[in-house]
Amino acid sequence: MRNALSPLTRIAVALAAVLGLLAVAVPAEAVIDSATVVASANTSPTEDNSFASVSCVSASWCVAVGYFENGNSNQTLIELWDGSSWSIQPSPNTSPTEDNYLAGVSCVSTTWCVAVGTSTSFTASQTLIVVWDGTNWTIQTSANTSPTEDNELYSVSCTSVSSCVAVGEFYNGWLQTVAQVWDGTTWSLQASLNSSATETNYLFAVSCVSSSWCVAVGAFMRVGRNQPMAQVWNGSNWSMQSAPSFSPTEDNLLEALSCVSASWCVAAGAHTINNEDVYETMVQVWDGSTWSMQASPSTSQTESNDLFGMSCLSVSFCVAVGEYHDNDYLTSTYQRSLVEVWDGSAWTIQPSPSPGPQVRTYMNSVSCVSDWQCSAVGDYLDGTFKTLVLALTGPEPPTTTTTSAPPADPVAPAFTG
Repeated sequence: MRNALSPLTRIAVALAAVLGLLAVAVPAEAVIDSATVVASANTSPTEDNSFASVSCVSASWCVAVGYFENGNSNQTLIELWDGSSWSIQPSPNTSPTEDNYLAGVSCVSTTWCVAVGTSTSFTASQTLIVVWDGTNWTIQTSANTSPTEDNELYSVSCTSVSSCVAVGEFYNGWLQTVAQVWDGTTWSLQASLNSSATETNYLFAVSCVSSSWCVAVGAFMRVGRNQPMAQVWNGSNWSMQSAPSFSPTEDNLLEALSCVSASWCVAAGAHTINNEDVYETMVQVWDGSTWSMQASPSTSQTESNDLFGMSCLSVSFCVAVGEYHDNDYLTSTYQRSLVEVWDGSAWTIQPSPSPGPQVRTYMNSVSCVSDWQCSAVGDYLDGTFKTLVLALTGPEPPTTTTTSAPPADPVAPAFTG
């Protein structure tokens, strides 16, 4: 999903100079420097609850989606943040006895959001898309490659009420990528690309900046190893982009993505080291023509680190979230939340809290509304899985003050964009 802010501040400063106003206090770039646990709701202390994705349109309005387990099946979970508390919203399911999951959400306003996932019957898993109209969540008819082939959606990105793209995978003997486009009336399958019809392929994340430009990232498997995948949508077709790999003999996966323009995107995930089950973070940047590796930290070379969510507001501000744990995942004592912040020059790990001293925590998604306000969601294990929300904050920039300046040059410069 895309959560980008327009660069109005820079334009306003430039126009102020032209109009004879001079800024005398320009705030420094704000930085996320604090993470706190925010209380969120659960259906029951004895039922598993988990958040997979979050989308915010302001500091006082966010939607988080995932699932809860009702004893018979997994059912959709949707919660709304109103600026003071998280509350469970009634959400639809295909059946109370069928598994229903929501994996991604994208909001363009407080009156329109799209969440995507999967519903599972005895026949096959099929795509699940639910829409918020400002009052209710309703299931929307979505496309599938076949009623007997498994289809799953992991991510969605909307730029308006009439333009969304959702991505995931389907199974026809091999896992292959799947993409759907919303034109304001219907969801339709679009031919996404694969490394091969006889290799495993999947798309985990998508980010759109317009109805005619989106990026989707994921991975394909070759000779038993995952390799990074990136595709670009031009409004009509998908085209494969070359994404670098640390090594063709190591696992490399891109699982998170955020674009602020057609010439700048950041994707993240993880790669193995020394052909072992230890992962380090991986970050790649799109500059409009190529993908390149960007140095990103990990907690330790003996601990696995993975990034699952990304939110960028500009080329100088991004937040990525995930988890880290010790060498052996199966016997790991605790998984811990991982938060990393990009300030335009480097990625740094931001300490993040846990709901308790001995609980496993996972962060799956993040959405930023300013460069000092973000919400990250996931879950933690304390007997059962429970929803987890972190407020990521920093110092709010001071209000810019102005004073009169000498008359502007009679020939004013032209501004575009």
